[in-house]
Amino acid sequence: IDSIIATNSLEENDVIIGPMYSEEVQLLAEKVNTPIVFPVSSKKQSELTAINIVKTAPSKELFREKLLVYIEENFSNGNIIIVGDDTLESNDNNNSIKNILAIRDSIDSLSVIIPENGYIKKEKFTAVLKPNIKNLVVMTTSNNIIVASAINSLISLPEETAATVFTFDKTSVFNKIDNETLAQLSFTYVSDEYVRDDALKARTFNRKYLAKNGALPSFYATKGFDITYDILMRLASGTDLKSTFDAGYSYRVESKFDYTDRVEKATQNKGLFMLHY
Repeated sequence: IDSIIATNSLEENDVIIGPMYSEEVQLLAEKVNTPIVFPVSSKKQSELTAINIVKTAPSKELFREKLLVYIEENFSNGNIIIVGDDTLESNDNNNSIKNILAIRDSIDSLSVIIPENGYIKKEKFTAVLKPNIKNLVVMTTSNNIIVASAINSLISLPEETAATVFTFDKTSVFNKIDNETLAQLSFTYVSDEYVRDDALKARTFNRKYLAKNGALPSFYATKGFDITYDILMRLASGTDLKSTFDAGYSYRVESKFDYTDRVEKATQNKGLFMLHY
């Protein structure tokens, strides 16, 4: 990258997509004024504050914020149960959710459940779930055993204490659970991708990619296409790149790009979906 910076006139470019590592993005941002599109998600992306950086991956804080706004706008007279795993990250999320929801008039009660001996007994849920009211279970853990035990407990409860399960980040652990089980619990989560396989643009993209590469596109191939295509379409509009951010969001094959309401120096994508089984 040092060599590229030294031997190229990068200021002549309309935009730079990459580098792939946050440390290198920060380095490049200090050397050029050209807009730099950071195309991947990173735990360190909150440290990227230069005004010419465009962060395409929504931060995890935005995932949590999106879920809480959704709960607030769509549920009244609710009983909230937070399921954590007593790790630092989970506890931080638990506290953030508690602090925000505790002041809402629409929330009747709020409880936190953590495992004993590595799993959650059914009795922990029966002690806090309320009959004939909306019970919302928010999972802040991605531990396989804890999630599995919690789901098994919830699925076996009487109908009058039925619960809806939420999470702000659908980790791989939920992919191991049967879709019908998740549908029974009205599983709802936040995602930075959404694609209907029967959608015309998805089918068209998959067909062309398969013809050219001999395989269907991976997650990274589709995400890379969406990011690049979105930036090129914005440049093709004939206006300054950052000016296009104020025009509203765009939706490509499976990604949403919403760069409006910028409060930081760096531009942050807030394009997220609420998905419901």
